[in-house]
Order: sequence, then C-alpha cells, then structure tokens
Amino acid sequence: LKIIKQYKIYMPVCYDLEYDSFNYAKKRGVTITKSKASAFAKAFLSEVEKAGYYAMNYTNVDCYRNYFDSTVNSKYDLWLASWPKNVDFDKPPMKCGIWQYTDKGKVNGIKTAVDKNVAYKDFPAIIKKAGLNNL
Repeated sequence: LKIIKQYKIYMPVCYDLEYDSFNYAKKRGVTITKSKASAFAKAFLSEVEKAGYYAMNYTNVDCYRNYFDSTVNSKYDLWLASWPKNVDFDKPPMKCGIWQYTDKGKVNGIKTAVDKNVAYKDFPAIIKKAGLNNL
C-alpha cells in the first residue's frame, strides 16, 4: 500500500495465489490449506479495501475451487487464469471479471511470451465512479 499510494491506479489491486506460492511455503515448513489460503486472501483484500482500493482475487481454476472458501469467492471479483478456457466461467460460481486466456501471447516489441487477458467489466469507469484507487 505504501508503494502504490502515490499512483492513480485504473485497475483492481489483486491478491495472487499460485502454485509457486505453495512451493515457497512448503520449503519453509508451511502447508497452505483451504482455511489458510482463504484467511490470507481475506486479510490482504480487506486491507486493500480499507485503504480505498478496488480489491480483486487473481488465481487459477484449481485454487479457486479448492483453496478459497465461498466468502472469498462471493465477495471479491475474480481474475481467472485458465488456458485454454476449460470452465464455463460466465455462470456462477465461476463468473470472472478478467480472464487470463494464455501465458504464451505475443506482443510486438516484446521478445518473450506474455500473459494475455480480457476484461469483462469497465474497471477504470467502475473504480473512478466509486472514487477508489486515488482516482
């Protein structure tokens, strides 16, 4: 929050739990359970909201289904990484605000593969209208 405080941010501020997070924790003797993952997400996202930012959960299908409880999944918008589209996330409970559809995208001027996403909501307008993210 200290780092982003000076910026106008037009997109959500996200919590990100991925398999690397599990590996990092395991190497340090911590096993991430559903209750821990949900508690971590709620703690982060609630602090983001309290600070006046639009909070969002970024994760993959497996983590969404198996590591986040219904309070996380129902309260916060979802940025879902799923390549290729292997779920019907246009319907609850998998409705997402942003879909990351590949990690092998190409962009002129960038030599390596990039993640590519599509937003289903006009987040800049939503955030600005709500007076969040220093806008």
